[in-house]
Amino acid sequence: MNSFALSAAAVLLAFAATAVGAPDVADTIAPVLLARARTADDPIAGFVPKLWPAAVAAVLFGVAAVYQWILLFRKGRKFMLTLTIAMSCMTLGYALRIVYAGSPLSLGLYIVTTMFVLLTPCAFLAMDYVIFKKIAASLDPTTAEACLIIPTRRIVKLFVWSDGITFFLQMSGSGLSAAQSANMAKIAKYITLIGLGVQLASFVLFTVTLIIFGARMRSRFPLVWAGTPRGYDSYGSAPAKKWTTLYFTIRSCFRLAEYSQGYFGYLAVREGFFYALDALPLFLAMGSYCLVWPPAYIALETQVVEDANLESPQLKMRDIESVPLRHGAA
Repeated sequence: MNSFALSAAAVLLAFAATAVGAPDVADTIAPVLLARARTADDPIAGFVPKLWPAAVAAVLFGVAAVYQWILLFRKGRKFMLTLTIAMSCMTLGYALRIVYAGSPLSLGLYIVTTMFVLLTPCAFLAMDYVIFKKIAASLDPTTAEACLIIPTRRIVKLFVWSDGITFFLQMSGSGLSAAQSANMAKIAKYITLIGLGVQLASFVLFTVTLIIFGARMRSRFPLVWAGTPRGYDSYGSAPAKKWTTLYFTIRSCFRLAEYSQGYFGYLAVREGFFYALDALPLFLAMGSYCLVWPPAYIALETQVVEDANLESPQLKMRDIESVPLRHGAA
């Protein structure tokens, strides 16, 4: 799976770079649309999507989704359904993008395709929030509260509710963006921008919470962080989460910059930026869970025994030998 991930990343980077530098229909359509209102004869998106980048993205997300479904059925843990369903939806989104490329005047196809590609990452974020909550909940309550800046019981509520709000804002903006009225398109732009801005702010808070959690865990409870003396890291999904936060931040900043320029701005009508700064980060973020399946690294039965100074915790894990260190061969 390591070679698969590296190869997939290289492929995505290659076709993103190609798409950035290639002449695009958007070079002639977009300036016209910026100068006047859209008409019924204009492509809804302001450009005609290329077929092959969408096909490559659909295949990569599809392969990752199938592998994650296999892991789900073989290893269980229903909370990972959010990930597998979201990866399947993203695959469908890119498949629909191929269909839309053949009918660039279809309003219905544009709306459905945009919603799948733009809104599915909300589920990806929700998955990260749930995984973090599961990691915190696997600890002794005293240990968890000593490392968190937000109580464990409120992690999912706070961030998922925020995710839900941004989801509906972006969904509303996406629907209005297809309107032929210039005023409605302007309103859609600001609604989507608000949704993306709130999403980025919420994710920054989550990232700060995650960083502080890891720092406190490592400094205050080194044995819990390290796991057993033989080197098993019961929180082995933490490195994966560190990278997913980086990828999500890149994607969120790109989307904010894209929509701030308007629906026919420089970034919006050039697919190379979309694939390099949206599709690639999301694939690397969620594809990493093919390499590190979080339930395999979360200690389901962990008990921390601390001294009076919270300096000498000891870790007890039952059935630890039955949990594989890595599952790449699974």
